[in-house]
Amino acid sequence: MRSRLPLFASFVLVLCLSLLAPVAYGETTILVPWVPGDPLTWEDFQGTPPTNAAQQMEAAFIVTTIKMSAGTYVDQNGSSGHVGFYTDIVVANYMNPDKSWVLSSAACAHLLAHEQGHFDLSEAYRRKAVRMIEATRLYGSDPYAVQQQLYDRFTEIRNEIEVQASCATNRYDEETNHGLDTAQQARWFEQIEAWLEHPESIPHWDS
Repeated sequence: MRSRLPLFASFVLVLCLSLLAPVAYGETTILVPWVPGDPLTWEDFQGTPPTNAAQQMEAAFIVTTIKMSAGTYVDQNGSSGHVGFYTDIVVANYMNPDKSWVLSSAACAHLLAHEQGHFDLSEAYRRKAVRMIEATRLYGSDPYAVQQQLYDRFTEIRNEIEVQASCATNRYDEETNHGLDTAQQARWFEQIEAWLEHPESIPHWDS
């Protein structure tokens, strides 16, 4: 008899890649999804700038969130082995308008494009996460052990995407000087576009 153990994960893993702070479960904030051909506008930045923003030379700040969830499925693989993989994979990339802000005196098209770059970079990592999750196949003789391995691997993917996306977004700001270096900004725009097309080509960053 074929052994089938369909189990849906009862967890949602949330990454806050720009702010690096947890989003409260059940929050009422209406998040803005990343949609191709529908870029952000300054109206999406609804947060209140900190009082020391000007002193800190900060003109704008964006918070992006990748939410990940999946079910697990373990099936018989041969006479004595089992294979596990993920089902119902949902990985979405959002911008949090309530925590994103801009100084009204600095709200120009150039700065908005830089902030869109952050959102696009987060989208590239969303796509990379999807590929990593979809490609996962875990094997073992004990179906319950395979199921546990699936949970553990999902957490590993989550953590890797979180760390790597944080490193990338920090490097993006550093190398572009928060968008002020136009040559580096143009280079990063080209690189992010390439990563959106081929997320598997995103390099591994040293933290």
